Amino acid sequence: CSGAGPAFRMIVNYIASQYWTCLDFAVYLVFGRVGRS
Repeated sequence: CSGAGPAFRMIVNYIASQYWTCLDFAVYLVFGRVGRS
């Protein structure tokens, strides 16, 4: 199963990038509102 490692890493990296992008956007929204307030 040498091919499962890289594929699994690609999937994890893709999900992580999507998750962190949404998280960064949420943090930006929260801090943006707090900064404006």
